[in-house]
Amino acid sequence: MSLGHERAQVTMEEIQDWYANVKMFLQKEIPNYEELLSDPRRIFNADESGFSLQAKGGRVLAPAGARHVYQVVTNNKTQKTVMAGFNAYGEYTPPMILFPGERIRDVGLAGFPGAIYVAIPNGWMDSMSFVSYLESLYNFVKHKTISFPVLLFVDGHSTHMTLAAAEFAHFHGIILYCLLPNATHVLQAADIGLLSPMKSAWHAAVKT
Repeated sequence: MSLGHERAQVTMEEIQDWYANVKMFLQKEIPNYEELLSDPRRIFNADESGFSLQAKGGRVLAPAGARHVYQVVTNNKTQKTVMAGFNAYGEYTPPMILFPGERIRDVGLAGFPGAIYVAIPNGWMDSMSFVSYLESLYNFVKHKTISFPVLLFVDGHSTHMTLAAAEFAHFHGIILYCLLPNATHVLQAADIGLLSPMKSAWHAAVKT
């Protein structure tokens, strides 16, 4: 059996093997790993996505008889990247909002005190921004008095797989584990259950 259509296909056997490998890894590396797996508060998933501040029009006005109609492509200055996550118990970590530029501008989000704001030149997630998210996750776990270590599932993007991220995670009780490639649309709860529905609602709101 295979899952996925437009994306690269992944088989059910590959998914089952991935789960088996997760368990074997934890069994080998983590003392009392059963306690970790049995506590949903210690199992996290996080993902990032871009939210455009400009709506894409469904129709374009052009002079009658025009043969070439051009679409204006917006740059990343009109987009905000958000990284969000939660644990299997349903507790959401503070979202991290990335602003393009050298400093954070007032864009009307002051009423969202639980969020983390990061200014970054191109507005896209980079390795140090991900470390900032790990720092926030660590503080969240401590504040909620959740036991360490905790397990964080992320996709295999290059910004997540850096020495800085690995070292921070290692010294702060965060186990970083990559989701199965080409299967994040099946296994990535933060995408399926949170960011995808949120983006649909966001696009609808921006158009109004």
